[in-house]
Amino acid sequence: MRRFEFSGKDNPFGEFVRFLEDVADRGRNILLGPAIDVYETDDDVTVEVDLPGWQKDNLSLEIVDNILYITGFREAAGTAEKRNYHRRERRLDRIEEAVRLPCDVPADGIRAALNNGVLKVSLAKSAPRQGQKINIE
Repeated sequence: MRRFEFSGKDNPFGEFVRFLEDVADRGRNILLGPAIDVYETDDDVTVEVDLPGWQKDNLSLEIVDNILYITGFREAAGTAEKRNYHRRERRLDRIEEAVRLPCDVPADGIRAALNNGVLKVSLAKSAPRQGQKINIE
């Protein structure tokens, strides 16, 4: 079975099909976003995010109410020069992710690094308050 080629230059619907493919690609990035892993050990919580091609200067991290906010913006590849794309999937140019942390983390125990396209944020856990007396009012 042969697949129809709608996006050829001779086809009057080609530009419309390319537009729909572009919308679908952007929707995939918006709906799925980057791959994120969150895992916990006895001492810390780690968040790993796949961000190939991103630079640390384009990213911002913030924690508010035990939610790690990862935001960033970069110019999409190929926007500086005019290109006639036939397929374009590598287009993650904006990131807005909120990751709920499974426990309290102190502000001073946070480390973040971006290596080989993977953002790794390590957050030290708060020490449990064992043996603390609680007054009853």
